[in-house]
Amino acid sequence: MSPRRRFAMRLTSPLLLLILALGTASAQTTRIRLLAANTTSGNQQSYEAPGIRIFQGLDPDIVMINEFNVGGNTPAEINAFVANTFGAGFQHFREAGAQIPNGVISRWPILQAGEWDDPEVSNRDFAYARIDIPGPTDLWAISVHFLTSGSSARNAEAQSLLGFINANIPPGDFVTLGGDFNTGSRTEAAVTTLSGYFVTAAPYPADQNGNTNTNANRNDPYDWVLADAQLDPLETPVIIGSFTFSNGLVFDSRLFAQGELNASFSPVLAGDSGASNMQHMAVVRDFLVPSGQENDFSVAPTEIAFGTVDAAAGPFTDSSVQITVASPFTLSSVDFAGSHPGEFSLVAPALPALLSSSAALTFRWTPPANNGVPRSVSASFTAQGTPSNFTVTLTGATQLPGGTGEPLDASGHRIEQSGSALSLTLPPGTSIAAGGLLVIGRNATRAQFEAFWGPLPADVVYLNGTAITGGNGFPLINGDEQFRILNASLSAVDPLTGSLPVPAMASDRGYRRDATGATAFTEYTAPNTNADPGEFTGTRDQTGRLILTEMSDATGTGNFNFEFVEMLYDAAEPPPAMQGLSLR
Repeated sequence: MSPRRRFAMRLTSPLLLLILALGTASAQTTRIRLLAANTTSGNQQSYEAPGIRIFQGLDPDIVMINEFNVGGNTPAEINAFVANTFGAGFQHFREAGAQIPNGVISRWPILQAGEWDDPEVSNRDFAYARIDIPGPTDLWAISVHFLTSGSSARNAEAQSLLGFINANIPPGDFVTLGGDFNTGSRTEAAVTTLSGYFVTAAPYPADQNGNTNTNANRNDPYDWVLADAQLDPLETPVIIGSFTFSNGLVFDSRLFAQGELNASFSPVLAGDSGASNMQHMAVVRDFLVPSGQENDFSVAPTEIAFGTVDAAAGPFTDSSVQITVASPFTLSSVDFAGSHPGEFSLVAPALPALLSSSAALTFRWTPPANNGVPRSVSASFTAQGTPSNFTVTLTGATQLPGGTGEPLDASGHRIEQSGSALSLTLPPGTSIAAGGLLVIGRNATRAQFEAFWGPLPADVVYLNGTAITGGNGFPLINGDEQFRILNASLSAVDPLTGSLPVPAMASDRGYRRDATGATAFTEYTAPNTNADPGEFTGTRDQTGRLILTEMSDATGTGNFNFEFVEMLYDAAEPPPAMQGLSLR
């Protein structure tokens, strides 16, 4: 359903020559199918075969999902559910530490995701994701599950939600809100409140009999897919198989003959919407969003020449080409093939990466030895968005060097903590050496921190969280915390989706990363003894990103001020002098 483009690069010897084939510009739109689903069944409020078949039959692009439980809720089970139900390329966000979590599932890259506090309930929050849909405008999808206890509580939730939206979502972006509102009518106070931001007026999605109600008995309008004033006018009829629903669809499998389902909604069974304890119908709306014009590209430098490089003298500097685009698209994956594919990698930007104006594609060669064997490597890239079909051919370079050695200007990077819903923005002038570490202590000067944990190496950058955030400081570790890093443009840096560690932290524990190229952490007890801030002994995979490496509680009365989070700029350290390498 989305435009997916591929372009290829070849690395051989001895010159690197880039050839660009430009496409012609033409107006485009992309159909986006939004779905709200609280279609769990069984006794565990989880997704079982009936709900999975409904997802598959409706083929959504973006799902605002409630009660996001699958099996034992391990990361492996959640990942397999998303991949097997929606497709291998889908991404997801699922709020942590909730009994019946909300989440967002997306065909397109999730650039930013998190949760906002629901003030009326403790077992779930408001989940959101900023999605790089095709075209120049991002879409924010928000998944909510309002309380059943009464209309006043739901109105309080709606008021709180609008506060978060107005404070966090930039004007001009598309916004959709979906989920189980538990509303008893279309005129309830919560709906009126939400009409201050979203279009809540009729017409509403309906089944083929015109019924717009969404609960199991089909007599209450519990479930909604709302769009803001920019997105709502772009609605288009939902067309699935031989059926057309002018204003969106309330899907009830019980209203179809099995033959109709087989033809248009396979693999749904007629009884799926009536499965045990399935209390809601899925709601679908489609929109045609402008994808803009196909892109024009310019590339510099157009030629990079490499001389003879001694592999034993590495690590080497990275090599890059600059691509400037007229309108945004997302670079989502890269695969190398050829004689020595394992030696080559794309180290920047971190993928998926939104290329919105001008960006460097930086490549690295990591030779196991200087064996003098010529390299011949092709790189295939997948892009999502609106780029022209084009091919980049690079010829030359038997050895492609790696690791700039330049420090990272981390000013403006944001460290977000779930659980306590805190964030810290790194102040201007925060510079981290290649291969260097940053430690943030909750509320202690460097001297106080070192008196508790022991001396930090001289090259470790240390920040006092309270001095930056005020209040109770940062990090604030009481159990159930997860962290993530965003850059100054609020694009995900680490991890690229979700938050770490998985599972979330427990109190009186510490967590240390095993390798920078993976997301696994090792939990340890007795953190006052076993934590080692300022030291990273795991595998350094030179991802070129700022990476979370350790986070730890500090036990004992009054010692909470020494809680910390540690990060590594995972880049090669400054190289020795290069010989025979020129970039022009």
